[in-house]
Amino acid sequence: RRLCGADRPLVGYGGVSSYEDAVQYAMLGADLVGVCTEIMVGGFGFLPKLIERLRGYMSEQGFAEWSAMKNLLVDRFASADELVLSPGHAAIDEVRCNECGLCLHIGHCYAIEGAEGKRPTVRVLDCQGCGTCIDICPTGAIRMVDKSQSCDQ
Repeated sequence: RRLCGADRPLVGYGGVSSYEDAVQYAMLGADLVGVCTEIMVGGFGFLPKLIERLRGYMSEQGFAEWSAMKNLLVDRFASADELVLSPGHAAIDEVRCNECGLCLHIGHCYAIEGAEGKRPTVRVLDCQGCGTCIDICPTGAIRMVDKSQSCDQ
C-alpha cells in the first residue's frame, strides 16, 4: 500500500483460507481480496461461509463497510528491509513445549528440526534470529538467547 499510494487499487491475493486472512489484507490496504486455492480444495461452498463470517466480524467490530477496515495496520507493518534480526538464536523450553510441531513448518526456517509429537530441537548455527517461531508458538515455549550468553555455539 505504501508503494502504490492510497488512491491506486490494490488486490490482496494468496493464502486466503479464512475471514481473518481477508481482514488482514484489508487492514494492510487491499481494496479487493482474491481467493483461489481454498475454492479449488474445498469447493465453492467456501465463499458463502467466508462472507458470512466476514460480515459477522465486521458487525462485531463496528465496521459498516470494507473501507472502514482498510489501511488500519499499514503504519504498523514493517517491510522485510525494516526488520531487525536478533543477535541470538531460538531456544525451546522443554517444560512449556507441548510438542505441537508448529515451529517445524516455518517456510523460511531450517533451524528447528524434529517430528510432530516429539520435542523439536534448534540447530543454533542455522538460526537467523528472525523470531517467527516465537510468534507462532501457542505456549510461549520459545525465546531468543543472546549468542554471547550461549554455550551451544
